[in-house]
Amino acid sequence: MQRPPAPTHHIFEEEAEEGAIYRAPTRAVDSSLAPAPISAPKRRIASFSPSPEPGPQRSLQTNGQIFHASQVQQYEVEPEHDEQPKQSEAYQTYSPTQPPNTPNPLPLEIATPVRKRRIRGRAVPILLITSCFLFLVATSILAFLLLDSRPTTALKPKLFAEPNSLRAIDILELSGSGFRANALMNFTRDDANIPILNGDAPLQVSTWSTGNFSVQIPIPDSWAPGKHMIYATDQDNNRASTTITIQSTPPTPPLLQLTTTSIDLGADSSSVVSRKDFTLTNAGGSQVNWQTSSDSLPWLTITPSNGTFAGSQVVTIVVDRSNLSAQSYTGHITFTEQGGNNKPLVLTVTMAVNPASANLVLSNAALTFNGTPAQNPVNQSITIQNTGGQPLDWTAVLSTATGGNWLSLSSSNGHLLPGTQTTMAVIASSVGLGVGNYQGTLTFSYAGATATPVMVTLIVSPPPVAKLAVTTNNLAFNAIQGQNPLPKSFTISNTGNAPLNWGIKEDANIAPIAPVSPSRGTLAPSGSIAITVTPMITQVTAGVVDGFITIVDTDAGSTVKSQQVKVTFTIVNQAVIYVSSNQIAFTHDSTVTVSTQPLLITDTGSAPLNWTIQISNSSPIQWLSVDNSGGTLVPSGLDFVNVTCDSTHLSPGTYTATLQVKDTDAGTPVTPQTITVTVTVS
Repeated sequence: MQRPPAPTHHIFEEEAEEGAIYRAPTRAVDSSLAPAPISAPKRRIASFSPSPEPGPQRSLQTNGQIFHASQVQQYEVEPEHDEQPKQSEAYQTYSPTQPPNTPNPLPLEIATPVRKRRIRGRAVPILLITSCFLFLVATSILAFLLLDSRPTTALKPKLFAEPNSLRAIDILELSGSGFRANALMNFTRDDANIPILNGDAPLQVSTWSTGNFSVQIPIPDSWAPGKHMIYATDQDNNRASTTITIQSTPPTPPLLQLTTTSIDLGADSSSVVSRKDFTLTNAGGSQVNWQTSSDSLPWLTITPSNGTFAGSQVVTIVVDRSNLSAQSYTGHITFTEQGGNNKPLVLTVTMAVNPASANLVLSNAALTFNGTPAQNPVNQSITIQNTGGQPLDWTAVLSTATGGNWLSLSSSNGHLLPGTQTTMAVIASSVGLGVGNYQGTLTFSYAGATATPVMVTLIVSPPPVAKLAVTTNNLAFNAIQGQNPLPKSFTISNTGNAPLNWGIKEDANIAPIAPVSPSRGTLAPSGSIAITVTPMITQVTAGVVDGFITIVDTDAGSTVKSQQVKVTFTIVNQAVIYVSSNQIAFTHDSTVTVSTQPLLITDTGSAPLNWTIQISNSSPIQWLSVDNSGGTLVPSGLDFVNVTCDSTHLSPGTYTATLQVKDTDAGTPVTPQTITVTVTVS
């Protein structure tokens, strides 16, 4: 049985979670128990607990609960940086030499141990990733807001009027620039901002994508003489103004006047078109009806060429220098007032066409050469021409990327007058270079112009080599002893890229009996020729004779591979049946019912022929017969056979039968001959 232990201090050290605030129990205690404030990185929490008796078992009891020593742990608590120990809290600094001052100890609540959470290593990366993501989102939003809210460049609209002095019913050409693009424009006049009408509705036009516009405004009679301010405003309230003067109409007759009698449109290059506005005025009243004519068409024109106006009208003088030579030009435009007796007015127009600048034109933009390490390619030419109007001094610079100085030019500089040209040779040297492709450049230049390059490619290929090919490697002849078979041919070709000098050699055993034609010659690359073999075997006995025809390159030291054609003669000793005709035809009528035709049978072979004739007739009436149905023929021997047709018992129509002449010897290789016999009975 345990006795109540003496009170003692047990210290619990707790390491607070990062950022956590530890609060001591709020139970009131005697102020004498409060320790003096200390500034320590860790706090020790004191708890009164009875000390265990000496012995093997130790325990403590606090607030009615018993704790074993093994269950009591020390924890360190880190205070907040700004937290100071409070006098009202029950803190006690433990010291082995300082006994407790509490005669009546009051049990304190034991601080529940807060285990250190090992999340610091995880929290830092998560916070960094989150911060980066939020930073990217924030900067994107900020960039969008800055771009969306960036200040728009202030527009500076301008308004122009032509003419700026006119009368009622004249046409005012109003143009503007610097307005908002594709914006709807409104037009007003004077300080009262009176809308300018287009019929009964306010005049509105849209600007182009450039912010410009142009519109014609007829001046109505309602506009009072004097100065008027014209305003143009777009939908963003960008506004510009100009002043025009409305003239009063004098009571005098109309009188056409020119603001000047001469205009110079200056000098410019050929094909340049110049324009200049010119104002016609009416020095009288009413309206001027006018028209023009030009003595220098087509280069001098006026737009429009006629019209009617009250006060003034703007016309455009147009000078087109296209297809004109370089010199000064003078033309005249005559203005005639219709319906009046006023003298025509003449406007003198002058201009000049400058000589064209020098212009170097090359005949080739690129050149390609093909050579071998043993042979240079053929030179190529290039032509340069001065198509301009000024002389030029040209130079050519050569460069090569690899292979050294293999590129050259017959001339590297010169002088070209306008309209002249010169031709030079471009030389590429491939001898000594390795197989491959080489790049070079010819750069032509002259003062005041950009240099013009000509790309040069040199392709160095292996030396050309002839290559021999034949269409067949075997020729077979079958013949009867004593007879020559028909000739046969084969073709030789040069599939290489060099000329082929060829010749034919024959084995000794076939040279006398198989002559060839032709027996030698020259073939260009991709060329071919037929070689004919004409057998001469009449004196050769039966049997098989073969040998080779060899086609070779006749050049000394040639590496071209030769080709062979095997020739075989198979000669047999046998009879051969030959008949004089394979078709016999009879025509009979009521008066001619029997007739005969001869048939000649010959043994053209080299052995005797034992022959026979067989008749095949599909008709039940035997209308065909022969007088000689068989016999024996020596080589080159012949027999006559009379073939008789008797149509006495045949009805009108056409009938067919066959005669077959064959060898009667068993196992004969002799080919039989068939004769077709027809009779037509009418």
